[in-house]
Amino acid sequence: GGIAAGAITVTAGLTAAKLAGSYVLLMSRNVKFIAVGNQKIFNAITGATIAGGEFVATKYLITSSATTTISGGTFRGATTYGGIYSCTDFTISGGVYSSNAYSIVAGSGHIISGGVYSGNANGVVYSLTGVTIEDGIFAGNFSVLSGVMAPTILDGTFYGNQYVINAVRGG
Repeated sequence: GGIAAGAITVTAGLTAAKLAGSYVLLMSRNVKFIAVGNQKIFNAITGATIAGGEFVATKYLITSSATTTISGGTFRGATTYGGIYSCTDFTISGGVYSSNAYSIVAGSGHIISGGVYSGNANGVVYSLTGVTIEDGIFAGNFSVLSGVMAPTILDGTFYGNQYVINAVRGG
């Protein structure tokens, strides 16, 4: 398959039969940020806007950062621990978060108002305080919220997860 300005060529694997309700995710496009070993892609950023790109790391994608807005991009491969780690006050309105141990770990004050979260082995959000889910698609994860204090879920699509809420306190 291939991607061009006006079309996406679909390969045989994508045209094969799928279960009803299956999601097909486009995981590669635009600028690529690839961390090697235990390196991080972003560390200690504040007030940033991430609107696209492909972010791949084996341990962490973004760490120790604050007041950042993510509206697009793919965030994957953080299989050792978590994609967005020990960050505060993120606003996440879009993007694809897949194939991580956890997509978002530790920190506080995040607002999730969109995005697709799929295939995260241990879960989407783990060990946070005060996360709000306003919308988003959460499909095929182990859990959506686990070990979280005072979460709020207002809306979203939750499909095929082992747990939506696991070991949550308050909220």
